[in-house]
Amino acid sequence: MISLQVFYEGHVQGVGFRWTIRQIAKGFDVIGWVRNLPDGRVELQVGGDESEVFAFLDSIMESELRSHIDKQTRSALAEHFSRFIGMAPMQYLAHWRLQVAAQKLKGTSASLAQIAEAIGYESEAAFSRAFKKKFGSAPATWRRA
Repeated sequence: MISLQVFYEGHVQGVGFRWTIRQIAKGFDVIGWVRNLPDGRVELQVGGDESEVFAFLDSIMESELRSHIDKQTRSALAEHFSRFIGMAPMQYLAHWRLQVAAQKLKGTSASLAQIAEAIGYESEAAFSRAFKKKFGSAPATWRRA
């Protein structure tokens, strides 16, 4: 697993650019996010198997977006993190958040929605899916066990 932070410069700000990146990502086994930066660049954080990540980045550069991109740069920080910790930063963050959630489920009476929000999930449903994938049971079942 690797995680890369990629910056795009050029005529890249806007919903269409970000939307197209998200559409391209659907064809690959990658996770991440994309956002506009105040300085006019677009930041892409992408993680996954090395071959999938690089194929995804190649697809972006081979798409209609290429005409909008003047420059693409990558940050080495995520690569160093992956080598040192043994997992991509986003994978580590997801792991850590779900460990915190498991502790909160056993140690507090907070609702699932409250726990989901506290660890950074936008919805209880997304939290429940991620929790079940990691621990093999739904959060409510985990709490009762």
